Amino acid sequence: MRRFRTSRHEPARVLGERTKALAGVLVGLAGVLGAAVFGACSTNGDPIVASDAAATEVDANVGSRVDAGGSLCIDGKPAPYPKRTTVDIFEPLPALTFPTLGGGTFSFASRFEPCAKTSKILLLRHTATFCGPCQWSQKHTRELVPPDLASRVELVDLVISDRNNVAVRTSADLARVEPELGGHADIVAAEPEFVSQRLGLGDRRLPFYSIVDSRTMVALNFLADPEPERLAGVLRRELADLDGTPRPPLPPSALEDGVFPRHHWDVLHEMVHPGKPPAEPTNAVADLPAAAALGKELFTDTQLSSTGAIACSTCHAPEKGYADGKPQSVGVAAGDRNAPTVLYASHARFQFWDGRVDTLWLQAAGPLENPLEMDSTRLEVAHRIHAHYKDRYEAVFPSSPLPPLGDGARFPARGKPGEASWDRMAKDDQMAVTQVFVRVGKLIEAFERTITAEPNALDRYLAGDRAAITAAQKRGLGTFFTAGCAQCHYGPRLTDDAFHNIRFATGRRDGTADKGAAIGLPLLATNPLRTAEYADGPFRELYLPTSTPELLGAFRTPTLRGSALTAPYGHGGSLSTFPELIRHYAFQGLSRNDSRAVGETEAWVSLILEENRGELVEALSLFSSPIVP
Repeated sequence: MRRFRTSRHEPARVLGERTKALAGVLVGLAGVLGAAVFGACSTNGDPIVASDAAATEVDANVGSRVDAGGSLCIDGKPAPYPKRTTVDIFEPLPALTFPTLGGGTFSFASRFEPCAKTSKILLLRHTATFCGPCQWSQKHTRELVPPDLASRVELVDLVISDRNNVAVRTSADLARVEPELGGHADIVAAEPEFVSQRLGLGDRRLPFYSIVDSRTMVALNFLADPEPERLAGVLRRELADLDGTPRPPLPPSALEDGVFPRHHWDVLHEMVHPGKPPAEPTNAVADLPAAAALGKELFTDTQLSSTGAIACSTCHAPEKGYADGKPQSVGVAAGDRNAPTVLYASHARFQFWDGRVDTLWLQAAGPLENPLEMDSTRLEVAHRIHAHYKDRYEAVFPSSPLPPLGDGARFPARGKPGEASWDRMAKDDQMAVTQVFVRVGKLIEAFERTITAEPNALDRYLAGDRAAITAAQKRGLGTFFTAGCAQCHYGPRLTDDAFHNIRFATGRRDGTADKGAAIGLPLLATNPLRTAEYADGPFRELYLPTSTPELLGAFRTPTLRGSALTAPYGHGGSLSTFPELIRHYAFQGLSRNDSRAVGETEAWVSLILEENRGELVEALSLFSSPIVP
C-alpha cells in the first residue's frame, strides 16, 4: 500500500475543496490502514470508556446534516452526542473518556457544543515522551496556538507512552511521566490507544494533531509533526471555513539551508557528536585509567571462555564497528540474536536487545557465564584473574584483595550458582568469588566507556560548515524527519533507548518469534547481581511495569552511530543492507501473519514511498565514522 503523495508540508486533506466522494475514499482507506475500534477498558488502570452521552444513533453523513441546518441543536438544546465507535476523517469522534493528570477525567462529550453561536476547535495532540519531535513540540507548547486564537482553540495533550515506550494508562502513570513531558497543555490525559491514528492514513507520525469542531465533534483535519507556523495557518483556515469567511493563505515555510523547517533544524542540531558517557555511580572504577587498561586486556582474553577461543572481542570487533558482521553471534555455540555494537553503549539506559540489564558491567558479566557465548563460570573467571592479573587487579581494587584462590578445597576450578561444586562452597566464599566476577565486569565496562568514534561530516555540518555534506545528503536528512525516523533516532547517539516493535524477523535457532522486552525487562528486576552488595552506589531509578503487553516483540532502539559497519541489522540479523532495512520500515515490518515476529507494528511507523528510500540511504551514510583506536 502506497501512502498518499502530498507536499512535504501540506496536510493531506482539503475540506470544502474536494468532493464528498473523496471523503468516502479516505475513510475507506483509513479502515484499511488503521484498525482503531474503541470502547474497551484499560487492562491496567483507569478505564478509557464511551461516555454516557452516547445515547442515540445519528446517520453517517453528520457533516452534511450540520451544514444543512445544524440539526444537532434542536429547539436551542443540544441533541445527544453522536453515537460512534470508530474514528474517521470528517466524522464525529467517539464519546470517549480518559484519565487525566491530577486524578480527574476528560471526555470528548464535555466539549460538545452544538448550540454555540460560533465553533471552537479542540486541538488534540497525541504525544509520547520517547519521541524526539514530540519533545520539541512539548518544549514549545505555548507557541502552538497563537494568542489571538486562544479563545477559540483548546489544546489537549493525549499521552501514549513514556520514555521507554511503556504505555501510559492511568492518572498515576501521568504523574510519573509529567517530568519527562516538560511543557504541556492545561489538560493532559492518558491515551495509550492513539485514537486518532486512523485519521492519518499512511502518515501517523508523532506528535500527531487532530483538529475537531466543537459544534459537531467532527474530525476536520490532521497534521503529523507540523512546523508551528504551518499548524497556526491551518487552524486559521479551519476557523475561517467554520465561520464561512475567506480562507487566509498558509504562511510560507521558512526552511533552514533550503531543506529544514525550524523544528526539524532544532532536533537535527541535537544529533551532535557524543561527549563523555554519563557517570556510573554503581562502578567506582568506571573512569579509572588503570581499570580501563586492564579491562581492555580482559576484553580480548580468550582464556576467559571454556574453549579458550572466545573473547568479548570475538563478537565486538573494532574493525566491524564493535559488532561481528554475522546475522546471529557465534560464541562457544550459535546464538539467537545479532550482536549489537558496543560503541557508545556506556551512554545507554539499558543493555542487550531486550533491556534485561541496565549497567554495562552487568552486561559484560552476562556472556561470561552464558553457555552459548563464553560458557565460563565465575570460579573459572576468578582463577584466571588470580593466575594472570593478580597484581594489576589488586592495584585497581587495593581495599579488596583476591581471596585465597590457591586453596582448591575451598575454591573448586569450575562452578557457578546452581552447580553442585558451587553450592557446596561456604556462603562467604561464594560472595568473595562473585565480587571478583562482578569486578571483572566493571573493569571491562571501564574499557568500553573509552570506545568512541571520530567526528564526521554530519558533525562538521552541525558545527556550521554547510558545505560538509552534499545536497543529496541534506535531502536525505530532510526525509529522515518526514519519514518519521527521528521519532526514535535522535540525539547524539541517534537513539531514544526505548523499546519498539517494527516486526523484525527472529534470529532464534528454533525459528520461533522472539518476545523481546516483554521477557527482558522483568528479568532486570530480578537479576541477583543487581543489588547493593555488588554495586558501589545507587542504581538509577527505573519504572519497571509488572505487565508489558505492548512490549511483546519490542526491542531496544539501536544507535545509528557507526551503523555502516554493523550490518546485518535487526535483533535477528535478518537485513543485510541499508536498502533492505529501509524497505522493511517502508512496509511497516513483517506482515501480521508472519510467524517470525510477534506483536503489532506501532501505529506511528509511517509508510515510505519508494522514491524516498534512496534519500534515506543518503542520510544513513552520514551517521558512520571511523572508530577511535
